[in-house]
Amino acid sequence: MWKTRSYSSCTLSLRWCHKELQTYSDSSDKFTVLNKLEYADIYNYGDSVILRLLNTGKFIYSSEFSWELRIFDSPEKQVSFSLPGGYIYISKDLILSLENEAQFASVAAHEMKNSDLRMAT
Repeated sequence: MWKTRSYSSCTLSLRWCHKELQTYSDSSDKFTVLNKLEYADIYNYGDSVILRLLNTGKFIYSSEFSWELRIFDSPEKQVSFSLPGGYIYISKDLILSLENEAQFASVAAHEMKNSDLRMAT
């Protein structure tokens, strides 16, 4: 189960997300998705990056797909993948390894394009 502390609202950056994600711990070896309500600030930050990417006009299904970000903990550590319909999964360990927002946007855009080009269908 994820453990966290209560945080006040603040300006988000990838560095802040790193700090927040490092406070979580998971005792199981299962694929665990961070709860969107508990970790709303981190999801809002990721969603804002994805929205900016969608606004570039480079995605065929920008308005047809759900485009949902899911951050998860996995025994496979630094991994990302997408599912049909715009579901983007990025592991917390991969996010922690990124140095800036451009790198996060690159990972997100890669997975979004995989979904947009219907690579899994």
